[in-house]
Amino acid sequence: MRLTLLAPFDTPEEAVLRVPDGWTLARLCGPHVATVEGCLVNGQWVEDWQHYAPTPADQVTLCVQTGITAALASTLLGYAIGAVISTAISIGLSFLIRALTPTPSNTAGKTEQVYGIAGLTNTTTLGTPLFFVYGTRRVYGHIIGTHTRLDPSGQSLGFDVLYFMGKGPIQGLSDIQINDTPLAQFPGVTYDIRLGGTDNATPVSQFDVIRSVWADNRTLDLATPIVYTTRSAEVNQVTLIFATPYLFHQSTGGGLGPATHTIQIEYALASGGGYTAAPGSPFVWTDAAQNVRFNGHVFALPSPAQWLIRVTLTATTNQTNTPPTLYNVEEVQPATLTYPGWALLALHGIASSQIQSFESMRASALEQGRLVTVYDGTSYTTAWSDNRAWAIRDLLTSPAIRRGRATDTALMDDAGFLAAAQYWAGDSGHGLSRDSCNALLNDRRELQDWLKVLCSEGRAILTLTADGLRTLLVDQPQAPQLLYAMPGNIVEGSVESAQGDGQGQVPNSLMAQFPDQDAAYQLQPYELLAPGAESEPIRQQSVTIYTLTDVARVSWLLRYQLLRLRLVTRHYTW
Repeated sequence: MRLTLLAPFDTPEEAVLRVPDGWTLARLCGPHVATVEGCLVNGQWVEDWQHYAPTPADQVTLCVQTGITAALASTLLGYAIGAVISTAISIGLSFLIRALTPTPSNTAGKTEQVYGIAGLTNTTTLGTPLFFVYGTRRVYGHIIGTHTRLDPSGQSLGFDVLYFMGKGPIQGLSDIQINDTPLAQFPGVTYDIRLGGTDNATPVSQFDVIRSVWADNRTLDLATPIVYTTRSAEVNQVTLIFATPYLFHQSTGGGLGPATHTIQIEYALASGGGYTAAPGSPFVWTDAAQNVRFNGHVFALPSPAQWLIRVTLTATTNQTNTPPTLYNVEEVQPATLTYPGWALLALHGIASSQIQSFESMRASALEQGRLVTVYDGTSYTTAWSDNRAWAIRDLLTSPAIRRGRATDTALMDDAGFLAAAQYWAGDSGHGLSRDSCNALLNDRRELQDWLKVLCSEGRAILTLTADGLRTLLVDQPQAPQLLYAMPGNIVEGSVESAQGDGQGQVPNSLMAQFPDQDAAYQLQPYELLAPGAESEPIRQQSVTIYTLTDVARVSWLLRYQLLRLRLVTRHYTW
């Protein structure tokens, strides 16, 4: 809203404010409410103005008492501005802030855009699995590192983020997006990629050490210390980012001059001991800004440890003594990590004018997943593949996945896996291969459960040969050994119902959700009614498909599952 103060002084005092929802004009004026004799809203007198809650579009004019000077009117105006912006800070400047300017005259000062980004409020939950991809999927990474960049003007913050993108080595990352928007639409943003192979030998730029930016947002009230405890127990450097809603001092004559925050910074071991003044303390911040500003102080700590950082505003000459906040803290750990075996994506130079916080940002990439062992009948190669047989073999034999429990490759019937792979790669008769496995394994389920998923969605079973080797059998025509194990092979008419149709409780419709490649691999619904069930009441069952990403193959699998359900639940006579 636009707020104007009218009184017997030369020039009306004005400001543009974004008042929090539900605030009344009395709350906005605070202790100065008694100096107001009347109020107009959008040109109309309001009798009970103290209880009026203004909207963003309102033009509010407050008529102050006769005898109020311009300086006192500015004090009232400054209080209102300070109350609004201090409240915004207290709930966390995790959104784009438009700080609105108190104007000493109706021509001085202009509203401007200023931006900050909220740091992390929590790490990824302990126990979050290190996911991996077979085939191709769009992947949203886990944040494993963050870094703040302070614009020299102090008007904005930018940042870099490092993401874990899966266990490698992988084939590649492409089509990078931020919040589902192509990276090309974010000017100035660059990226680094590590595929989890030999390229992980070099650290990622800006993340040669472990960096994490954390949100704080506490107000530094005058002479009242606050203590920040580092999250990590191995911190050897911190960056303190401060925010102030404005930083200026207005003279009684209406002139605008610089103001100063003086901040004492001290540190102590979390394990005990006295505080020591940090290098460069006290931190003196002087500016003549009528809008939100950011400033930072970087200092090294004596050794890697968990530290207490005590911060005290010892003096301020800011208008209405409005204090700053401790906005973000960046912690640095000295360990150099190249993250061997991990696929990584680093985004650099992201402007906070477009991104509100680390945690609200969704970075993704189209990932061609793990390189797996492929057998051609005579030799083995390491290559990317979306063939289900080689994904299942990798799940069984990869030391990186099984963590010491991998199946010895000598126990694998690779001829059986090759036969399954060749069948799945064969032409379905509709211009597609019979199968394409695009799996994102990203939840905490047992290995045997994922093996069941990969096998069942390929209509296969994992079994043993007569020699005790692990092998794959696929439900396909002319597989007599699966006649009764896999009912999709039961020949129509070879079994008959003894009594009734047995269909009373059998689903005749499947409602599936599957990661549709035509919808950026987001889950999409797909329903299939059993052939011949058009006249029956709908009896629907829900299923989730994890590894098929196109409608044609999903439809084929659902038809197979419906026919099998309707066969195996009947009462048979042989």
